[in-house]
Amino acid sequence: MRRAAISPKTTLLVVGLTLSACTAIDDPDDVPDFVVQHVLSALTSKESFSWEAPSGRSFLLRPLGTFKNGDVYCRDFEISQTDVPGVPARRTACRIDERWVQVDPATLL
Repeated sequence: MRRAAISPKTTLLVVGLTLSACTAIDDPDDVPDFVVQHVLSALTSKESFSWEAPSGRSFLLRPLGTFKNGDVYCRDFEISQTDVPGVPARRTACRIDERWVQVDPATLL
């Protein structure tokens, strides 16, 4: 699959994306950004990370793969709420300015 490079203009557009679009998760705001940053920075695609939110909800985050989009590294990952059955929410994030920023994969080629 061919992916297009992310331009600075695209970067400004994707910063506003959050986990709130997850439909398989009851309350995605329970997964703070620092958890997503840790998972994408520290784990391989064969590892997963469990997070229990202060609300008592449990989540499992798992990187799925890493790829380059132009000169930018990106990772696909999924988040599932372990106490709610359903399909995990799949997400993509790219490394921009030393942080993983979630992007709409449709904007990548």
